Amino acid sequence: MKVAAEVFEFDAENICTFKAAPPDIERERLIDACDVCPVDALIVIDEGGKQLVP
Repeated sequence: MKVAAEVFEFDAENICTFKAAPPDIERERLIDACDVCPVDALIVIDEGGKQLVP
């Protein structure tokens, strides 16, 4: 969350989720933010279907 705190928030169960209306963010920064997830819960898949993270 620290890498792109403006797009993530914790829900009522303390699970990190995307905000409902996040601001624009650079693609690479968002990928980096997902990549640092300590439990690999955030998966990034590109438009061609290739998994980028984790």
